[in-house]
Amino acid sequence: MEILNETNTNTYNFLLWDTNGNAYLDLVECLEATRKFDVRGAPLRFWATLIPPSETRDDRCSVPADSPLTPFNETALFNSSMGPHGCNDYHAWAECLGRVAALYPHLVAVNIDDFSPGNIAGPPYFGLFTPPLLAQMRTAMHSKAPWLSLVPTTYYGFRTRGGFVLDVYPDLPLWVDGLLFYFRNDMHGAGPCAN
Repeated sequence: MEILNETNTNTYNFLLWDTNGNAYLDLVECLEATRKFDVRGAPLRFWATLIPPSETRDDRCSVPADSPLTPFNETALFNSSMGPHGCNDYHAWAECLGRVAALYPHLVAVNIDDFSPGNIAGPPYFGLFTPPLLAQMRTAMHSKAPWLSLVPTTYYGFRTRGGFVLDVYPDLPLWVDGLLFYFRNDMHGAGPCAN
């Protein structure tokens, strides 16, 4: 914890990526341990990052476990037929993390990694994340913790179709609370910082 103060780090992004729920249990334990922790007078904030369906495998996905630190059974929220271990039940993830944020208000955002054409629904793509699913997720989160934001990761262009993400999906900002947008200068070609 001392390193957080030394580096003035006030936000920690927790990746949930395993098939036994240990990462989720670690998140809840970390939230409990940092309930009253601050960094130079500001509360330490947490994000939880979920793996998208395009990266889900039998041995890697975002899976919950029933935490002894919460008053509810997390695993009972999930439909186990939705991907390995129910990890593609994103509505259940929204419900679960909304409940966790109500217990631990320093959980402030839910991120979905690589929010890309294979994951977003709508012409020309047919992914899992439709506007109604995203609305249901936001409602589930906000009904328990109004401050909890849905902030998926996106990039300028897509591998399967060039162009700015908001040119392909102009209504995307209406479907989520914000976007985590990594700058890679994709507008000027492929590569991490072309030209």
